[in-house]
Amino acid sequence: MSLDKLRSLHQRLLLAGCNNRYIAIEGVISGNDDVFRLSLQDKVWNIGYWERGKQRHTEYESRDIDDAIKRYEHKIMSIQHTHFIAVTRDERKILRIQADLQKHEIQYTRNDIPNFNGPKDHMYRLYVIGKDIFEVERIFGKREFVREGIRP
Repeated sequence: MSLDKLRSLHQRLLLAGCNNRYIAIEGVISGNDDVFRLSLQDKVWNIGYWERGKQRHTEYESRDIDDAIKRYEHKIMSIQHTHFIAVTRDERKILRIQADLQKHEIQYTRNDIPNFNGPKDHMYRLYVIGKDIFEVERIFGKREFVREGIRP
C-alpha cells in the first residue's frame, strides 16, 4: 500500500473544501458511517458505501491504486460538502449570522430541528458549503463556532 499517495489524496480533498465527515481512506482516516470508503480488501482496492459499520454496496474495484484513487477522488468531489458552523435556540442569532454570510456572498444552508427535546423546542442549525468554510475562517477568524443550548 502506498500510504503517501493516500495521504496526498486526503490533503487534496481537504484543500478542495471537502469535509472529513464524508471521507474514509484506508490507513489515513477511518471516517464515519454513511460514507463512501476507499479500502483495501484482499489486495483489491474497493470503493463502497458503508452504513452502520457495514458495507452496503460496492461501486468500484481495482488492483490499481492510482485508478482507485482517481475514481474515489471524483466520487468524493461530486458530493456536496457541508460544514457545521452554528447551532442555537436563538432565532435572532441565527438570522444575524445568516445576514453576515449573505453580506459576504457565502453560500449556506439551514437544517433546523423543530422539536429538538420536545414540542416548541426549536434548534436552529447553520452550515456553509464546500470551500466557503475557508472564507468563513478568513473573514470571521478561526474561532469556536456558535454552539448554544445543547445538552452534553
